[in-house]
Amino acid sequence: MGVKLHRGFESRPLRSPERLQTPAFRSRRHTKRRAAAVADESLSEFLVEGGRERAARLLADRTRFVLSEEDWAAFSEALDRPAQADPALVEPFRRPRPA
Repeated sequence: MGVKLHRGFESRPLRSPERLQTPAFRSRRHTKRRAAAVADESLSEFLVEGGRERAARLLADRTRFVLSEEDWAAFSEALDRPAQADPALVEPFRRPRPA
């Protein structure tokens, strides 16, 4: 039972990997359902929250970092020092750019 498309074509519903009946997929589905039950959430709520938490961790790893007081002091000191030109980087910028 598919969806009728133009010119006589009919699409068939795709089976998601979650519907496959292999032991590995059944085990994953069971694990997710058990975890959602332990969290007292629906499976959808559990999966959405898990995705949100993973996204937050992933983005935090790229936007935030935590330093000890000693490391923070060293980092701040390095930022406060006047910039010094590195001769190995200055020379390439002096050369004319190709047209």
